[in-house]
Amino acid sequence: MNFQNLANQMKKMQREMEKKLAEFEEKEYQYEYKKLIKTTLKGNLRIVKLEINKDLIDPEDPDTLQDMVTEAINEALSDLEKKRDELSNSITPSIKFPGF
Repeated sequence: MNFQNLANQMKKMQREMEKKLAEFEEKEYQYEYKKLIKTTLKGNLRIVKLEINKDLIDPEDPDTLQDMVTEAINEALSDLEKKRDELSNSITPSIKFPGF
């Protein structure tokens, strides 16, 4: 195996991954939690928008709202992490070295 070719291939994969990750980080992803909370996040994990159904707002019970917002955001973040991992894995296939 020619190590120069391997190094060039690795550099190409790195550039491709950096480009795809930059695109991923700028893209907006929308999530809906129990039709009560809608979140829009960027791939860089920044919240762009948070919409809460007015029926969920109860001044006598702020804990329920806090719990649901927390759960909605955590679910969205978890999904974004999975998407980012899938993107990374699709760009960097396993490289097999002879003798290993």
